Amino acid sequence: MINPDSWYVFFVFILLTYFLILFKIKDKRRHIAYFIFGFLFGFYFDSVSVFQNYYAYHYYFPSLLNVPLTVTIAEGCAVAITICLYEAVKGRIGSRFFTSRKSTAP
Repeated sequence: MINPDSWYVFFVFILLTYFLILFKIKDKRRHIAYFIFGFLFGFYFDSVSVFQNYYAYHYYFPSLLNVPLTVTIAEGCAVAITICLYEAVKGRIGSRFFTSRKSTAP
């Protein structure tokens, strides 16, 4: 298990990255929806795993139903960050390989 102090540093880093993305993008609603989706699914799967004693969180607080809120918030942020990175890479690859080719059709 990771040291709680290290976890909180990592958590703050993920949270700041997410807020930086929200600050820089124009479509904030969509990325907030990604966060909520990741948060809810993360909480659901973590709570099912905790209820079935598959794993347990001991040191991270605050928690709801023995699932730390920092973990579920980090999962929501991670989903939004991953989708943002995917869109950035897709945009760069798509613009380089797909839009630069000219059609040779008559």
